[in-house]
Amino acid sequence: MAKNDFEVIGVGTIVKDLNGYKLMVVERADEHAVLKYVDENGELSRGSVFAVPSHFDFYKVVELHAR
Repeated sequence: MAKNDFEVIGVGTIVKDLNGYKLMVVERADEHAVLKYVDENGELSRGSVFAVPSHFDFYKVVELHAR
């Protein structure tokens, strides 16, 4: 994912990491995003992952919700 693509990603976007796990953007700011893992039932994890734009180079967008 290109760095500029980070600008369009909004809350609700689902991405897949290099291990095939799905994560959902649950919080968004200009410089970072907070993601939670999505399990097979669609439930979100308790813990979260803090991601900056460069981290998104390792994610593939599954479902985009624009800002």
